[in-house]
Amino acid sequence: MTLSKSTQTHQRSRVYSDTARCDAASDDCTDNDSTSTSDKDWYVTDKDLAFFQNHVEGDGDTQGAGPWELMMKKEIPGMVLYTAWRRGLPNGKTEYKTSTTVPDATAEEACDLYFDDSFRPEWDSLISAYSIVEIGDAPASQRQAVVRWTRKFPFSFINSRQYTIARRCFRTPDGLYGVTKACNDHPSSACNDHPSSVVSVDNYYSMWRSRDIECPWGSGRPAAETTLLHHEQLKVPENLARFAVRHGMWGFVKKFASEAPRFVAARRARVPPHTADPNAYGIPSGADADRAPRVDQCRRGPAAAHWQVLGTWRLDLPQKQYCNAS
Repeated sequence: MTLSKSTQTHQRSRVYSDTARCDAASDDCTDNDSTSTSDKDWYVTDKDLAFFQNHVEGDGDTQGAGPWELMMKKEIPGMVLYTAWRRGLPNGKTEYKTSTTVPDATAEEACDLYFDDSFRPEWDSLISAYSIVEIGDAPASQRQAVVRWTRKFPFSFINSRQYTIARRCFRTPDGLYGVTKACNDHPSSACNDHPSSVVSVDNYYSMWRSRDIECPWGSGRPAAETTLLHHEQLKVPENLARFAVRHGMWGFVKKFASEAPRFVAARRARVPPHTADPNAYGIPSGADADRAPRVDQCRRGPAAAHWQVLGTWRLDLPQKQYCNAS
């Protein structure tokens, strides 16, 4: 059936983990260039941006959460500067905060790099499949999209996980913000198209601010600094989840930093460093935008939901080849 507008709006409720709700965010958020008249109709709103700003940049805190603990501070001169913290949440789960600086890159380039699912497997070895299942009606600069990921973990105690993620880019004088979070009420999340061993991740948010800063190694060229707030519940004992994160964190960041120059070079062949890329990370523009899936394309059959996707890709990770399975 086709979803009514009222049903769509109801489904697009903003839900966080029970330990980190957006209760500190004011309903009267300050407008910015990325605000549109359809803001309330999209899964990620100004309230979600305010949640990040209040908890990372401001004085806001999650009631009952522990203090931030330094996990690591690493540097490879001329390549990456990285600091990570974590804190316990009232329900015993963990929230992470990181700061990553890479040289000879801009905030525009860094934000596109984090959002680009087609390039992500080059540095994120956990990704085994991804698809774009909905694209918003807002201007392309907002990058409104709902995506599905399947991630395969290198630990026997964590089966593959599937994520349905809504995301959006906000542009402010302070930098570019990428806001992503679990979208459990999206129609595509009901699609039963994965093995029973794959576990759905229901509690997830990953939000960041990318901004231009002076290069910490004195190159004279700008560097991109990204501050990230991240939380997800993998549905395993928290001591095992913490072990998995800490075990893979630095290798994950080193791989990201080593691949960033290649992404930046390819992007600069299309657009200048400080210019938004209208064709970034698979979001169609112009005439191609008519191919983008919309929420009213969801049809529910008697046994399962059917979702028309823009494209699904399964990755042959050893050779890093892509197969368009749409």
